[in-house]
Amino acid sequence: MVATNSKLEISQWNDLKAHSFAYVRGVKVVESNTIGMDRLALKKAEKVVKMVSFGRVQLGNLTLLNTQNLLPVVSGYRILEKPLQVSFMYHYVHKNNSNLVPLLNNAIILLRKTNEIK
Repeated sequence: MVATNSKLEISQWNDLKAHSFAYVRGVKVVESNTIGMDRLALKKAEKVVKMVSFGRVQLGNLTLLNTQNLLPVVSGYRILEKPLQVSFMYHYVHKNNSNLVPLLNNAIILLRKTNEIK
């Protein structure tokens, strides 16, 4: 979660009920945990940050990777300390693209060595 208000503290999904927030459309874990809340689904992470900066929503729900990539170029935001949920992500490769598996594997190994992913 990202916010411009330094006093907001969100530690669980129910804490979002008192706030408006934006998230990237299609993130099922957010959609399923926030049914009935004041939420706004957007196509891109950049738009989530813009909605927070324009004051249209109080919070932006982003993945850690999106947050780390977007916030260094935008000032006035902070990452809320505790993630709402930690989920493992998987990448599937169609059998027609099996030649890409070694390249993807090497890229993932490099990202782990540089601590860009865990």
